[in-house]
Amino acid sequence: MILWSSIGVLLAIVLAALFVSRSISRPVLKLKENIVLLSKGELPSDVHIQANDTLGGITQALNLLIHNFSNALHFASEIEKGN
Repeated sequence: MILWSSIGVLLAIVLAALFVSRSISRPVLKLKENIVLLSKGELPSDVHIQANDTLGGITQALNLLIHNFSNALHFASEIEKGN
């Protein structure tokens, strides 16, 4: 009886750990993909990650960087046109 209870608790812990690790790794991978696009000179769309922690702050900073790059590209395009 104790053995089955221990196995059940262990299984619950493993499943919880998998859930937590995926909930952290997926947004981080999404941020990484967009940073790689920026490093290649491509301008990705805004990143949408719902988080009120450090990950959310990093997402907001990346979106601001994308927005500022977009503005700079638009400004350079206008200068090139002579406007």
